[in-house]
Amino acid sequence: MAALACLAMVAGACSRGDSKGAAGRATTTTEVPVPIAFTTTSFDVVATSDAAEGAAAGAQAGIEATFRRWLEEDVLGPLRSAVPAGDLRHVFTAVTGERVATTPDRAAFASDGLPPVTGLKAETATLAVVGLTDYDGQIPIATVHLELKLLGTAEGTPLTIEHVGEFVLVPDGDGWKIDSYDVRATRDTAGAATTTTAKS
Repeated sequence: MAALACLAMVAGACSRGDSKGAAGRATTTTEVPVPIAFTTTSFDVVATSDAAEGAAAGAQAGIEATFRRWLEEDVLGPLRSAVPAGDLRHVFTAVTGERVATTPDRAAFASDGLPPVTGLKAETATLAVVGLTDYDGQIPIATVHLELKLLGTAEGTPLTIEHVGEFVLVPDGDGWKIDSYDVRATRDTAGAATTTTAKS
């Protein structure tokens, strides 16, 4: 009986110790990102001949995929993690991608150099597309007007990031790529705005 009583006392002490340890542990929370995506507000076709069946839908899907990848990997990813974007070539044709990766034009596309941004949301995220058909009814080229305005907080300070521009995209490999651009990017924090322009 004495041994059982002793065991009960030890178990009770261990139980009290576990409870105290659990109560003393720090807890952390992770922000659940608000979904941000582009909306295509218009897709107009300038026709030299009637568009082939599915051509417009296929072009729209490919163009949206390109800008979705750019938004996720080169804008939102770096803003949320404070880790710089890659070289950005993945959304551009070869020559244009080389230019973006190796010149100051990069700053108009990549959200680098900021502390982690929380509470990110989109005030505006739209694409307006015009596609041109060829004589076979395919769409080998499209222009896109893009407007993106993001709001968030960096180290307790409100932050606004905007990208506005005109892009020309062409089919390239198994998707669509940006072949030329005329874009303006603005960062505004605590009333101090910096603007970067790039044109190819």
